[in-house]
Amino acid sequence: MNVISGEAIVRNLLLGHKMARAFGGVMKVGYTPFSFGHTAQLPQIYAGFGIDTCMFYRGVGRDRAKAEFWWQAPDSTRALTSQFSKRGRYNFYFHVYRPTVDGRPHSVVEIKWREMNLPVRCADPAHQYEAIYAMDQPPQFIQENIGPGIEALREEDKDEFTTRYFLLMQGCDTTAPNPDEPRIIAEADAHLPEDRVIHSTLPDYIDKLRAAVKDLPVLTGEMRVPAKQPGSSMVLQDAITARMYLKLANARTQTALEKWGEPMAVAAWQAGLAYPQPFFELAWKFLLVNQSHDSIAGCGVDEVHEDMMYRFEQARQIGDEVTRRSVSHLLRDIDTRPMPESASYLTVWNSLPYERRAVTTATVDFQSDAAPESVRIVDASGRDVPVQFVDRRPVTASVQLRADWPQISNMERYTLHFDAGTLPAMGYVTFAVLPGTAQAAPGGDAIAKDARTLENEHLRVAVNDDGTLDVTHKDSGKTYTGLHYFEDRGECGTPWERFIPEQDRTILSKEFPASVTLEENGPLAATLRVAVTMEVPARSDAKNRSEETAKLPIASWITLRKDQRHVEIRTRVENTAVRDHQLRVLFPTQLAAEHSHADRPFDVLERPIALPDSSGWAEPMRGNHPQLSFLHLNDGADGMTLFGDGLPEGAVSDDATRTMGLTLLRTMSEVNPKFAFPPPKREGLQCLGTHE
Repeated sequence: MNVISGEAIVRNLLLGHKMARAFGGVMKVGYTPFSFGHTAQLPQIYAGFGIDTCMFYRGVGRDRAKAEFWWQAPDSTRALTSQFSKRGRYNFYFHVYRPTVDGRPHSVVEIKWREMNLPVRCADPAHQYEAIYAMDQPPQFIQENIGPGIEALREEDKDEFTTRYFLLMQGCDTTAPNPDEPRIIAEADAHLPEDRVIHSTLPDYIDKLRAAVKDLPVLTGEMRVPAKQPGSSMVLQDAITARMYLKLANARTQTALEKWGEPMAVAAWQAGLAYPQPFFELAWKFLLVNQSHDSIAGCGVDEVHEDMMYRFEQARQIGDEVTRRSVSHLLRDIDTRPMPESASYLTVWNSLPYERRAVTTATVDFQSDAAPESVRIVDASGRDVPVQFVDRRPVTASVQLRADWPQISNMERYTLHFDAGTLPAMGYVTFAVLPGTAQAAPGGDAIAKDARTLENEHLRVAVNDDGTLDVTHKDSGKTYTGLHYFEDRGECGTPWERFIPEQDRTILSKEFPASVTLEENGPLAATLRVAVTMEVPARSDAKNRSEETAKLPIASWITLRKDQRHVEIRTRVENTAVRDHQLRVLFPTQLAAEHSHADRPFDVLERPIALPDSSGWAEPMRGNHPQLSFLHLNDGADGMTLFGDGLPEGAVSDDATRTMGLTLLRTMSEVNPKFAFPPPKREGLQCLGTHE
């Protein structure tokens, strides 16, 4: 829930309702026990579906509330909330069920050969790491363990529940129903003559709880407070940075569906094209399967996440193809009569619900045997639009015919920037592309003033010798210095939890020479390439980082466009040999701010920068928090925002520099050595390869 969009949460509930109805009914209980923290707007989101309860246990803590409390969303919507027993969603399972059916204490997870009866596994080397299957494990019913189990369970939580209704939860991740469960429940009931043990459902339990609760505490905000004590309330807050490539793919896919495919399909539907509902439902199913907690968090073996990348790609392709078909349909009705008949037409679309200014980049084609030396762009009134050429090259394009095999067309393709002006909300602007000499931008001044400096009407960006940026906001005169450098630290944790070596070493990109190249320049856009090759420890473990080093090349393309009020940065990391590390990009702001702001599902959350003393906590507070797309800081007069689409973790340092950081990579060696021997396919945890 800390990585996915608000729309994805809504679609999960919509599709979940549809599927549940197909099985006979919907249980209106907000049951999301295992998300690694919960977004502050969840009570309001649930209320939109007629759900006024929440059941979960991560990110609350017994020091804040007992089992039951009210959770209030930013809009004041309240949900009756349960954080279960101290043992979370499986107290009956571990205390009563397991001792009854296998005779071992709940703290014992190792099973002996003699207890399996018929253990079978594939013995060829290729399959030796697969599980052992207990093919004929005899059922057991150890009745004498039921009484002590139910007593221990009641003793453990005797002060936790606020009403007479004591919640018992049965089952774990992979358990199936056992025909002996009713018998176990009956024996537990017989052991407690003054109480009843009722085999119930969550809706029935919630009905009784709601009628019985009295004065409960009211908690607000996101439920993502690190745990002071080990147990079920641990947030596992670092899961949002494992296998970062999954988070980037998730963001791209959500954008393809939410921001392009569906809005454009609605517009085309209004213009007579059938709405492609079956395709969207298929795409959302691909995406939602990927968003379960351990999946999107990257906590599995490589096979799991290879399947995820396939599903992301399927969903993204559906979104892109629906967008293409939709805008192609709409193009038929655009009135081009005021424009020259011989022109090609270039339409710039805006799928956002507000107008925006755009200096955009496009590729336009002319038939090879009729390609002009240059092209010009004019608007609907016949006025020339400022153009900046980037490239011209021959292209053999595939032509998809409606009912025949694909053919080819030889083209000359021109890449260019042009000033599209103001795009209307959820609308478009159409231009004509003609042979001829393009109009230069007004003023004609190139944005790159020299080999290290970009400047437009609002911003000035200068690259320093160490590769950092100084950015001046011209309206206020405020200059931010030393922005955009990289920090590499050791990592010895798991996908769920970040652990730092006892003797960690921090390596900064500022310690290495940087090269600066002016790659493109003109009156509409200019780009500088800033490259550095860091030399960092090749590996880390719990003790320290290795003396052996490896190269970590990083290149950033810094782009500024005409009249643009933000700087674009595209960063490519070539991670071929560095393992067990965390890589962040840092922006010191020197802003005297006490809070940061970040976007969450249907919310902008304010968080204090100063951290409480968390020494001795099961989960120390480090100031790293989730965001969907931006992290913002201001001191009341000046401010800075980092937009990082698909980068879900940001932080602000609690010192005078108030350095804003975005996590780019966090890599590790193991899934979780407590579960089993290391699986053979886990190399994906190291995120080797190219990342942008």
